[in-house]
Amino acid sequence: MKIQVLHIEDCPNWQEAGDRVRLVLDSIGRGDVPVEFVLIRTEAEAVSSGFAGSPTILLDGQ
Repeated sequence: MKIQVLHIEDCPNWQEAGDRVRLVLDSIGRGDVPVEFVLIRTEAEAVSSGFAGSPTILLDGQ
């Protein structure tokens, strides 16, 4: 399982979004799953990554 939190530099909520994902993973016994934070810097990165606004949480790329 791959979990990513995509965000822009000025997003005020990306850290809390990641904390909430971590809390849920821990509560279901999946503390072994890492949460990756990905800074979106360009429009091309946004398009290629599935970025839907900041923050975006992806599970296995979806």
